[in-house]
Amino acid sequence: QNLSNADSSEQDGEEQLTTSEEKPTHQEWNSFKTCLKDRRDGLMYSPACRLAVEDRSLLRQLDIDIVHLNLPSWMEGLATSLKRYICFTSFDRLSVDDIDVRNEENKVRIQAVLNKNQDHMNVSINTPHENAQISHIPTHQPKIKMDFFSLLNIPL
Repeated sequence: QNLSNADSSEQDGEEQLTTSEEKPTHQEWNSFKTCLKDRRDGLMYSPACRLAVEDRSLLRQLDIDIVHLNLPSWMEGLATSLKRYICFTSFDRLSVDDIDVRNEENKVRIQAVLNKNQDHMNVSINTPHENAQISHIPTHQPKIKMDFFSLLNIPL
């Protein structure tokens, strides 16, 4: 499992603010520039720096890569049931591309991207033969609740 935050980068000792989703707003860019100036002047904890650090530390994108080989049949059944459940519960926001898809074998890539207002997110799930996108998932929506034992038909 590989988790990465692709929101910010630092190159050649010079700090840069970059996001994969959107360009920074004028206010964010000003607070970042003000923070850099404050740091040069010796003010490490100025209000502008606190605002810039808070903005840079927000998790806006999550990438998960799952590499699998020789899965037991019960785990394949669980993955299939989970996929069906997700497709069923989000059918109105789901788009699936399954024609001429040739992704890397034995690998599942999941990417969740939060919008700037942090009220919606988009999730993409790429499997070897299918790319699925679930759009505009409200973040205030209750989390998925499921009973894995009933999915696997295992008595308690």
